[in-house]
Amino acid sequence: MKKITIVIGIITFIGIIALIIVSNNNTKVSEKIIKYCNKQKENSFELKLADYTNFDWDNVIIYKNPISKQDLLEFTGIDYKNELDLQSGMIFINDKKIVYEEYFETDFETPYKFIIYPYEDINSKDKINQVSIDKAIFKVERIKYKNENRYVLKPTI
Repeated sequence: MKKITIVIGIITFIGIIALIIVSNNNTKVSEKIIKYCNKQKENSFELKLADYTNFDWDNVIIYKNPISKQDLLEFTGIDYKNELDLQSGMIFINDKKIVYEEYFETDFETPYKFIIYPYEDINSKDKINQVSIDKAIFKVERIKYKNENRYVLKPTI
């Protein structure tokens, strides 16, 4: 009876550890960045995007709305299947294949809680940019909106 209790305890412990590891790996890249940014005392600083990913990638595509699948195809050569028109987001590529993608959530009435712009000039007419892993360094600006932190990231290159 003691052996069964010990075995069940060990299995339960291993299961809990595995669940913690899996849930940490499923955290969105933006959530990891926001967690880091919330700890910073400065309102402006730099970060390297690769520090917040747990998968292999060689390029990231940053886009802002409005953009279409055709725009993405023409810019990158990637035949994208999902809709993009009213979204802004990032698509991580490894060896010319999509390995991770994330949309930036918005309610279209308030500033984004988190957004990465494709170019340093947020008013640029260019809506898409591709950045290699070694150049994916962004300047972060914290903006207060109704007592909430909002984060705007712009490429440093």
